[in-house]
Amino acid sequence: AKALEYFNKVRTRAGLPTKASLTFDDILKERRLELAVEADYWFDLLRIDRAKAISLISQQERGYYGDPYPNVNSTKVTPKETDFIFPPP
Repeated sequence: AKALEYFNKVRTRAGLPTKASLTFDDILKERRLELAVEADYWFDLLRIDRAKAISLISQQERGYYGDPYPNVNSTKVTPKETDFIFPPP
């Protein structure tokens, strides 16, 4: 109940409607939006189930707007399990 209270305070501050319940996906999405420019989303993806992380990344558009605008050059990437493992130093 306390987490939902704080979650809704953030949404109210942003001018968004409050939620009656809270799921893990809600929290993950909110963290992605709040921390977008801080590059912390990758570390959230490392902490969750690998299949879910791969699914989330695979759905992201990695392309760019081309010429003539608004032509979208679509690029989607599906990471492998090993892409989440850093090499030994």
